[in-house]
Amino acid sequence: YECAICGEPDIDVVIPATGHTAGEWEIVVPATNHSYGVKAKYCTVCGEEVESDIIEQIVPNCHPFTDVANKDWYHKAVDFVYNSGLMNGITDKTFAPKLSTTRGMFVTILGRLSGIKADEYTFAYFEDVKDGSYYFGYIEWARSNGIVEGTGNYVFEPDRAITRQEMCKMIYSYANYEEIELSYPNGKTTFKDDAKIAKWARTYVYNCQRAGIVNGDTSGNFRPTDTANRAEIATLIMNFYDNCMK
Repeated sequence: YECAICGEPDIDVVIPATGHTAGEWEIVVPATNHSYGVKAKYCTVCGEEVESDIIEQIVPNCHPFTDVANKDWYHKAVDFVYNSGLMNGITDKTFAPKLSTTRGMFVTILGRLSGIKADEYTFAYFEDVKDGSYYFGYIEWARSNGIVEGTGNYVFEPDRAITRQEMCKMIYSYANYEEIELSYPNGKTTFKDDAKIAKWARTYVYNCQRAGIVNGDTSGNFRPTDTANRAEIATLIMNFYDNCMK
């Protein structure tokens, strides 16, 4: 209380602190089918975190593909893209890991990763992207947001197999679109076939390598103009999610 004449305060009774009042659990980092999550409780009075705990990984159904074995180096990547709804099989029972991935399919995967509504994009800038094709809206979304460019003369070549250096450019541009600031924990590795990497692709390839998104083969080559198969694309997408989106 305060003196009514001079205003000097005086303490009559000390009220002890009541302590924190914990609220309900809140998800801080959601669990996925390949990583743990985090949950926390916060004080309903002051907002301070008072408790945290781990959320167990989601155990997904095993993929149904008979052509992907547990011993295969791309097995976890196929699990990830299949259970995340980013890639489907060629049939109900086959994934076709060695089959080349087209430019249209890769853009579709990026659109699915962003969760866009492809049917909202009804304009076709590229003359060879036909209305009714599964990649129609995805390609226009990617073009209008600076993720992809055509190959000249209003052509995109959606059904041509994507090269390894092209996929690096697209995933790097996608990171910029999503405002993801890449970190570079890996030192630059100069690939043995460095001279074969196009000048326009060099920055994209090595930034992706340093960010842990892509690697060379067992011989130390990157094979920039080789087509990227479905196993490689699945691995790139999983690496990008793990290293850049968490």
